[in-house]
Amino acid sequence: MEKTIKIDGNYLEGGGQILRTSLALSAITGKALEIENIRAGRKTPGLAPQHLTAVRAMEKICSANVEGAQLHSLNLSFSPKSIQGGKYVFDVSEVKESAGSVSLIFQTICLPLAFSGKDSQVILRGGTHVNWSPCFEYLNEILLPISAKFGYAAKMGIKNYGYYPIGKGKIEVEIKATEKLVSANLSSRGKLVSITGYSIVSNLPQQIAGRQKDAALKALVGIDCEKKIEIKNAASVGKGTMLFLKTNYENSCAGFFALGEIKKSAEEVGKEAALKLLEFDKTNSALDVHMGDQIMLFAALAHGKTTYTVEKVSNHLKTNAYTIRQFLPDCKIEIDEEKKLVEIVGVGWTNK
Repeated sequence: MEKTIKIDGNYLEGGGQILRTSLALSAITGKALEIENIRAGRKTPGLAPQHLTAVRAMEKICSANVEGAQLHSLNLSFSPKSIQGGKYVFDVSEVKESAGSVSLIFQTICLPLAFSGKDSQVILRGGTHVNWSPCFEYLNEILLPISAKFGYAAKMGIKNYGYYPIGKGKIEVEIKATEKLVSANLSSRGKLVSITGYSIVSNLPQQIAGRQKDAALKALVGIDCEKKIEIKNAASVGKGTMLFLKTNYENSCAGFFALGEIKKSAEEVGKEAALKLLEFDKTNSALDVHMGDQIMLFAALAHGKTTYTVEKVSNHLKTNAYTIRQFLPDCKIEIDEEKKLVEIVGVGWTNK
């Protein structure tokens, strides 16, 4: 019997990323996991509703034996059996009524289900547009196209938007089974072709979306390319606004968004997302700071060598590298902070 992998949940970035990557790799490799000090340095340490929902999702997907799966738990043991693809519903409100992020749950389950040997259909309920996590548009328009370069295939649609504090959003996901992932070259992004995006309101006057859009376009006036931002009224139980921008380069793409909140003007929302885009466009990197760590696990499991440049070598990225190395010691990960270059020789994981 293989030894249990022990993870320090307070290592470096010390957030939920360690938990998500650990659960995914435990399920895929079949190695038992013990993780302690989960989010120990956070304002509210331990498992928050979205983290606990992710644990329960993985428990169900691979019939795992789990100890410590309670709200605010700092320690967790997870012993998986075989992964079972199929139809699932995971709802953050079953743990606690909140706007806990469904995007973070998707990050946990997306690769294990792909390696299950069977296509899966998943409904995720909770927060779809909340702080400190990717919004639906980022997953759908940035993560899925980038991960497709590795041979990963999934489709995603949104039925209801879920904002803080109510949540109650709904995302539907189809994940295709895969035998293996392939490496990708994302060292160069190529020329900027266009900027696209959405200015969205839910249960608020549409003119707010127009003001967000106008502010973003005003901030982006110095960039010479086609720009198109679509205004949308989105179904939601609660009230909210957001603006999402996507840079479409010849070889890559990147995403940036800002959320509305009380006492934050529509102009501030539009300008905030645009300034994030402008900062990224000044670099020559292929991937934005968040995609740099989110794509790392795909590269680690792929056949061959993946190379990518990233906007910034974040603690999230370095923390993910630490976690991956615990489960996949044969995976070679090299990070050049000066060049903002990541090179990964994957282990060539095969679902056979």
